[in-house]
Amino acid sequence: MPRGIYNHYKIRNKKLKHKLECNCCICNAKKGKFNHKKNCTCFICKINRKEPISHTVLCKCFICRAIRGETKGKNSTWFGKKLSEKTKHKMSLNRLGKCYEELFGIEKAEQIKNKQKIFTERKRLSMIENKRRQKIGEIHIGNKTKELWKNPDYIKKMKNSHKGKKQTIETIKKRILKISGANNWNWKGGITKESEKIRKSWEYEIWRKSIYKRDNYTCINCGKVGGNLHAHHLKAFSLYPDLRFIISNGETLCCGCHKKTETYGGKIKKYENAIK
Repeated sequence: MPRGIYNHYKIRNKKLKHKLECNCCICNAKKGKFNHKKNCTCFICKINRKEPISHTVLCKCFICRAIRGETKGKNSTWFGKKLSEKTKHKMSLNRLGKCYEELFGIEKAEQIKNKQKIFTERKRLSMIENKRRQKIGEIHIGNKTKELWKNPDYIKKMKNSHKGKKQTIETIKKRILKISGANNWNWKGGITKESEKIRKSWEYEIWRKSIYKRDNYTCINCGKVGGNLHAHHLKAFSLYPDLRFIISNGETLCCGCHKKTETYGGKIKKYENAIK
């Protein structure tokens, strides 16, 4: 079989650069046309001329195996086989001093480099995760937590351990200061307004909770207990900054009663104009 046919078949199946009007022996064989020269030595022309051919049913050449579907997957001759150490050594010597661009081309070299970056990043993250798990494992060595949580007495004990307990003012301060300001993950250099800062401060939270305790968590107007309660300033928050954190200046109201007040939301502008 001529070498040109073998190379052409390889190109047609792998690179697919041939047109539909290709007149090679393999393309014409698929179309059912055999317009070859008289002296053509390909196996198709030999079959047409009824000449003796070396090809048999069990022929192991590339074209015969491709026709039988033995060049891909588990049917391929290289499936399950490994390269010997000598061939590996020869391949490494051929690639010495050559970059990926010289070996594979620019496009494939970029793909290989991107894959290597992804692999190294995943490896790094997995190493960090394994170290973290090892530390947690060292802390919990000897602890039988799974067995304890099966026991109903232990579950009752854990439920009742924090029942009735409330955070002190100092713990609330520490909790808020750890997350506030530059320590917060959403910090953008102090963009928030002063009114919003004050309303989210630990001082405002303590003032609000102290008013709820004083009024026993009940609305002064309608007498509703619990639910969506608001701490209302008797003298407006924006007009009297000195009286913002004084307990005598506050009262507990439900959401509905708070909306009816003169200083709620956008009503403060009308209230200001009325005072003036």
